[in-house]
Amino acid sequence: ALYHDLKAFTVWTAEDAQAAKAQQEFPRATGDWYRLGQLALRLRRHDEARRAFRTCGARGLCMRASLALLEMHVEGAELKHCLLEADKICAYCTENGVPIPLAVRRAIFRLVATFGLVTVKDAAKSHDPFI
Repeated sequence: ALYHDLKAFTVWTAEDAQAAKAQQEFPRATGDWYRLGQLALRLRRHDEARRAFRTCGARGLCMRASLALLEMHVEGAELKHCLLEADKICAYCTENGVPIPLAVRRAIFRLVATFGLVTVKDAAKSHDPFI
């Protein structure tokens, strides 16, 4: 499985390099960006995973990509990014009458355990870009 992951990752980076040389984006569907993000996570390439998930989310909300980004932000102890991603997911769920995923609650609980309730509340209120 690792061989196939590395092979797919090599093809992905070659396509991106070719597209960058031509100064255009390689055409991919939203699902392809999500799968590339998962591939990058398996290979511990977190920067590429973030880029793939963000590109996936830029084409419209992809709940799985947003939840993957949320988890990455929690693991990286990125308070501001985690709160912004959680807010985006909660807004989408509220607008569409969908229950908020349990992963969002877990992420907030992990942030509180890491930073403390006061810090998380203050960050949520202030939207301070330096947090």
